[in-house]
Amino acid sequence: MTEFSGPTPKESGPGGTPGVVAADGSFWFPVEKSFRAISDYVKTVVPPSLARVLPTGGMTLFPVVGPVAELAAMPDGSLLFKTAVGPEGRPAAVWQISAAGAITATAIDP
Repeated sequence: MTEFSGPTPKESGPGGTPGVVAADGSFWFPVEKSFRAISDYVKTVVPPSLARVLPTGGMTLFPVVGPVAELAAMPDGSLLFKTAVGPEGRPAAVWQISAAGAITATAIDP
């Protein structure tokens, strides 16, 4: 087993949203707010994000507009996710993120 450092998945807290495995084998999980230690133990705040961990272990964070309430992998390799709030404090919204990390709003009613 290989252990990788990074932010703590939101799922690790009570009532958290579980992560999903995408079609390419990468693991995605929401990060609501976390502290990540850097080289000399300086801590930085990680804003609400989606984290993608590749099968090779590389990890990328994709900032989102608010905490992720739901997450689903799609057959084309993209993911749909619902944020608890939309842009500029509007009600919840459903978004799509591509395997490359491009985020677009959807017309899906949350």
